[in-house]
Amino acid sequence: MRYILLAGLSVVSVFNAQAKILYGDIRLTEVTPTNAQVYWKPDAEHKSRYPVPLARKGIAGCAIFKVNLDAQGNTESVVLLHGIPATSLSRPGKKILKKWPWSMTSDTAPQAEEKIVRLDFCLGGQSVEEAQARCKVQASLNCEA
Repeated sequence: MRYILLAGLSVVSVFNAQAKILYGDIRLTEVTPTNAQVYWKPDAEHKSRYPVPLARKGIAGCAIFKVNLDAQGNTESVVLLHGIPATSLSRPGKKILKKWPWSMTSDTAPQAEEKIVRLDFCLGGQSVEEAQARCKVQASLNCEA
């Protein structure tokens, strides 16, 4: 049984794996756009599930990606820059970011943009709120090995 709750840019998933409930949260944070003008922002209403293979293995961590968006706000490419653990989070992180919708930030003509974003994959706690609180704390920590 899976439940998903969206809070800001944080997505919480609840897994019942072998009678043990796991609370998982994914938080997307923009580190910085690489150009001065920001044309696109992550859609706050988007719901992304915690990857089931990661939850089953109890894998949590963070990863920083370079995301290239085209002039229509579609994700063209995603490249892992850093991650802890990098090998476990690379593929699920890329998959999540390729599907993440982006919204225009202003009325100016849309343009392609390169962004650096961070995804935090958090597991644990006794409730949805505790998983979100853990992820908020984790997102404030360094994500470079």
